[in-house]
Amino acid sequence: MIKYLCKNASMSTSFTSKWFETSDKNINGKSVYNAVSIQVSWFDITGTPNGTINLEFSNNQHSFTGGISINVDITDNRNNAEIALISKISKFCRIRYTSNNITAGILNAVLYLEEY
Repeated sequence: MIKYLCKNASMSTSFTSKWFETSDKNINGKSVYNAVSIQVSWFDITGTPNGTINLEFSNNQHSFTGGISINVDITDNRNNAEIALISKISKFCRIRYTSNNITAGILNAVLYLEEY
């Protein structure tokens, strides 16, 4: 199962996504899913590719740690997307993007949850 932390998000301005739970139950309440990884990809970047993406983790959505940092230093990484393993690191996660000198681009971040 996948959840988008951001889907086709504009990279022209900095943003922070909402918090997403790193576990989930399906509709019938019988299956449980836990986060395994986050895949981050971007393309069509214009301006200077010097942005940053921080994957932040929290147990309470009030305090957090910036556990993983990714440099946006190429214009397209779809053929070499970043994948971060996060299995059971916290209850919530989110993405914080800082544009710096990037003037346009498209960003996707996908949380992969595995059934157990």
